[in-house]
Amino acid sequence: MSLHTEHKQTRVAENGQLTIPDDLREELGLVPGASVTFVRVGGSLLVVPDNAEFELAMNRMADFFQSVGVTGEDVTAELARIRQAEYTRRYSDTTHAGE
Repeated sequence: MSLHTEHKQTRVAENGQLTIPDDLREELGLVPGASVTFVRVGGSLLVVPDNAEFELAMNRMADFFQSVGVTGEDVTAELARIRQAEYTRRYSDTTHAGE
């Protein structure tokens, strides 16, 4: 099963900080000083704004996934597919290898 997902790229700074893209910060109401929670799902991280009331947000996600017939394994597989697609997009061009 394929989920409709949106993903954006950022890089980890030397001090470990991440920059959340402007449009996502705006949509989620993440103002300077806002708190977020990181949730590890297999080899991935979900970033959940604490202002979304973490437990309620997690319950809503679980209810939504259940209502559309998506299992935890589906989510993990989709995250793995996204990671592989991004890896392929970035590193599959071997025509410049060794330059």
